[in-house]
Amino acid sequence: QEEHLARILSTVQKLAVGVVNGTEHLSEVVATALSSMSDEMKLIQNGINVSHAEDQGEVDRARNDISKCDEHVQVVNASFATTREETHSTCRSSEVGFKQTKTNACAQYLAAMQGLDPPDCAASFPADPQLVELPGMLICVQTTAAWWRDFNATATDLAASCDAASANYANKMLSCNSAQTLYEATFCIYYTELTGACSMYGQCRTSKIAEQQEVHGDVMVAETSRKAEYTAATHIECFLQVLMAKPQQQLALLQNCLSLQVSTP
Repeated sequence: QEEHLARILSTVQKLAVGVVNGTEHLSEVVATALSSMSDEMKLIQNGINVSHAEDQGEVDRARNDISKCDEHVQVVNASFATTREETHSTCRSSEVGFKQTKTNACAQYLAAMQGLDPPDCAASFPADPQLVELPGMLICVQTTAAWWRDFNATATDLAASCDAASANYANKMLSCNSAQTLYEATFCIYYTELTGACSMYGQCRTSKIAEQQEVHGDVMVAETSRKAEYTAATHIECFLQVLMAKPQQQLALLQNCLSLQVSTP
């Protein structure tokens, strides 16, 4: 159609110049045919506008298809891994306090046991006591017994505190280890999903960008032809208006057509 319009344009332009210069004259048959041709040019221009709109739709679709690739990574939910990471972190922070409590309690127990200081009289018991020595030894035994009774109560309390703090710390550590295992497993699942999603995202973009480039190539070819056809049709219609105008208007219209710069869709 581009070559056909170019031939029509050449003919109509030459005819318009000839009519304005007085070297050509229009018959009624030719004038009727030219009037019909004007309607045809309008149809061509409308068709080109429709074609442009369709091509723009294809360009927009190709662009939107690339944007849709984002959906591959949007479905990956990191909230589970994040929540379990926070749970594990909170647990480990709390574990530090349990460990410190256990360390302090057991240190007090150890210090008490290492600092035993029973009455001195027990250290001076004779290896082969005589009857005369027994009263003094009995007094020492009674004194020592009272001391050991008091120390036993203290040591028992300290041992219980150390044992309880140790058990609490051990239980907390097991709880945190479980939280860590759960977090690591969840993160591995998230990482696997994210890696797969990123791979799909990359493949999607590669495919859709290739399709977009193909669409752009096709549209550019069509656009070049379409612009040439639209320009020719617009010039033809312009020269037809010259031919249909009153003689006194034809020269100005012809000059306008010869300098006309067509804005194409």
